[in-house]
Amino acid sequence: MTAASKPLASKEEKNFLRLSLLLFKLSCSAIKFIFDQEFCPETLQKEISKKKNWDILLNLKKKKTISGPQWDSLFPPKGLELQSSNLDITLMICLLRNLAAIDVNDRQPRVDYNIDFSVGTAISTIKFYRNKLAHIDNCSVSDLTFNEMFDDVAKAIVKLNPALGIECDSIRHGAFDKNLGILTVLHEMCHDGNYELAKSLILQGLPVNEENYFGLTPLHLASHEGHINVVKLLLDHGATAVVNKGNINGSRPLHFASHEGHKNIVEILLQHGADIHQGNNNQSKPIHLATHENHIDIVKFLIENGANVNDINKNGSTPMHLASYNNLTEMAEFLIENGVDVNKAKLDKRTPLHVACRAGNPEIVSILVRNKALVDQTDNDGRTPLFYAKDNGNREIISILQTKDHSAENDQNVFYMFMLFSCVIIICGVLKRYV
Repeated sequence: MTAASKPLASKEEKNFLRLSLLLFKLSCSAIKFIFDQEFCPETLQKEISKKKNWDILLNLKKKKTISGPQWDSLFPPKGLELQSSNLDITLMICLLRNLAAIDVNDRQPRVDYNIDFSVGTAISTIKFYRNKLAHIDNCSVSDLTFNEMFDDVAKAIVKLNPALGIECDSIRHGAFDKNLGILTVLHEMCHDGNYELAKSLILQGLPVNEENYFGLTPLHLASHEGHINVVKLLLDHGATAVVNKGNINGSRPLHFASHEGHKNIVEILLQHGADIHQGNNNQSKPIHLATHENHIDIVKFLIENGANVNDINKNGSTPMHLASYNNLTEMAEFLIENGVDVNKAKLDKRTPLHVACRAGNPEIVSILVRNKALVDQTDNDGRTPLFYAKDNGNREIISILQTKDHSAENDQNVFYMFMLFSCVIIICGVLKRYV
């Protein structure tokens, strides 16, 4: 019998995994039941996209309360429909808490579960015990703790959806079966960085490389969240097979790690065969994503390992275009030091200087001009960088560009004066000789 298929060693480990089923599978169904009552499935996308809700969600994303993959699940690519069944339980609780104004607490509710309690209390109970289970390092739970936790969570689940009571009993008393549907648990544990539980699930034979609805494998999630020990665990148990697997947006684990700034994970993924030149659906390479987020250490490492500093994405943008647009002065200097072409144009013929002038970034304009960016180059619309500076009314950029133009004119005038003076000297010499 292989280690991957060995039976559970103890009743305590079975207790632990039964609670995992309850908290990471069945509780998700209960939360979804309430979620669909608060947010009509037919109008979910419209509701989420309302200006008021959008502003709240964007603020949560900036605070990293909502992660990148969660944000992508809220706003799926064109052709895919937003459905609550594709949202993870953490995200649904977040939306219920912030958009539906249900009172959800982070601490354990102090209530008597034998009497009536609110929906918010039920959700808070599930949230609290999910967190508690995730912090049990030895993946085993005594009978006393198991009964206490299971009782509270089961009552919370039934409060949210009474129809799930039978399934609660089935998980508690039924024969343990690894095929009960705890695939989503591995995804969640890798997202949360729970190494011990992820390891336990893998050793029970749970598939390491399964994809969810969005094409995300556990390796994608662990790479995105920066859990190096979980990434190593997955790679040691077969995840090298999906190291270059793209999700529905074409993003590989290396894209996620580069975008989020996890240099140690970038290193280990490259060691296990990650392709540094692969692009996502927008043909953005890891170097584009790291540049966009201003991760100079990762950009440096990628260049040292063969990344092309002048690589282009679907729009023809190089890393320099991204640095110019986002006003990343230190990144711009670094890219120039490493051989970036400051005059390389996108598909619309706009150079980094065009981009910087349009975005109103005088420091970038100054850096580009000092490094021989062409100030008179035109784009597809026949417009120069100076046109965009004037169009935006940015006097500082106009001054930088005009100073450059005058400098070029002065250099040219000096050249012409030198040539004229040389000709005069020659003519005078000839006249002296023959007159």
